[in-house]
Amino acid sequence: MSITGKAFSSFGLLVSLVGLGAQSPDTPRITVFVYNYAAIPPDVLVKTETETARIYQLGGIEIQWLDCPLSPPEASRFPECQVSPRPTTLALRLLSQSMAERAGQAQKCLGFAPSPDNGSFATIANVFAHEAEQLAKRRDMPQSVILAHLMAHEMGHLLLGDNSHSVNGIMHIPWRPKELEIIREGRMAFMPEEAAAMRVNVRGRIHAAQATQAVLLPGPRMVANWPHTSVDTSYSVPIGPSSNREPASAPRLTVVIYDHVHVGPEALIGAENTVSEIFARADVQLIWRDGFAYAAERRAALNPLPEDPATLVVKLQPESEAARYGVRSVCGGIGFPSGAIVFVRSLDATRLGYVMAHELGHILLGPNAHALVGIMRGTLLPADWEKAAQATLGFTHSQNQQIRMWIDQRSRR
Repeated sequence: MSITGKAFSSFGLLVSLVGLGAQSPDTPRITVFVYNYAAIPPDVLVKTETETARIYQLGGIEIQWLDCPLSPPEASRFPECQVSPRPTTLALRLLSQSMAERAGQAQKCLGFAPSPDNGSFATIANVFAHEAEQLAKRRDMPQSVILAHLMAHEMGHLLLGDNSHSVNGIMHIPWRPKELEIIREGRMAFMPEEAAAMRVNVRGRIHAAQATQAVLLPGPRMVANWPHTSVDTSYSVPIGPSSNREPASAPRLTVVIYDHVHVGPEALIGAENTVSEIFARADVQLIWRDGFAYAAERRAALNPLPEDPATLVVKLQPESEAARYGVRSVCGGIGFPSGAIVFVRSLDATRLGYVMAHELGHILLGPNAHALVGIMRGTLLPADWEKAAQATLGFTHSQNQQIRMWIDQRSRR
């Protein structure tokens, strides 16, 4: 969206059904997880959520807010935020100025809401809170009012789809003095046809969630991290019944992942699930960390704990970035001693997962680790992908031993 913000000292999970009157039992409802990386003060955030809920209530939609923690110790105390992704659960990230800069914020852009390429429901909206604060100051308006309308706008993109800007109402851009005055007066809202379309979308999400309940990710999540690239918490991706193979003393490897492609949560968690299963066959447990949140947490800490030596970094980059690194267009990624870059060409969770595992293999086994068989083959053949579909493609026995040895040596540092 283009138009003309220190962590909380204390944290409490805020669950509020903000209502301005009686709601019909048939009123569609969505849940919004809020990840406050911009450290908006609690009182301002409550006002913001109340105003955003008012805007959506005018459109016949009820919002349940959950303000989710950003660090692992806090996350473990709030199970409400530790759920698998679902169509009726949206994630709203209030990004700090530094996070906006790392995300490549365009001039005068105050937010973005990516749509998954695989046709699944969009679930993650981002707002550049610092820019919203500056706009509010320039117009002498409450920060909560501007931020609420930006949140409503970006969430609107999730419920209305691509190309959903309009000539009037809250989905209109740019916001000129005329629109900002309407916002000041509390008269900005979704157009009737937009509100109707969003209600249809939410009801569709509810039906989809009911149809796919307990299917997306079998088995319990240790500590969930959703939306990925959002809440800062470590977690282990479950691998179904095969997780029973992991002994309690299984070596652990922490993977910090930076998602520059905005892969949808379903595809990304599915890919991580695939990678975790591959490493589980080597008796290695993976702990996944969101990169942006991980970096923000360490910067915010007065005395950050030493980083686990057995920590690797994976960056997901668009396919177009391959040329910038001087590699062939067919190259799936690059492995470095301390991290890897994966060029995302497909949002198929299985394929993305195997490419991620291959590049992690280069970090652990070395740059010349290509083999004649298994996941480290230089070019995976159709027969290999058939094995991948059957969950039988992995590292060789000797490679598994080398990986465990690498983790053991690192952990002793």
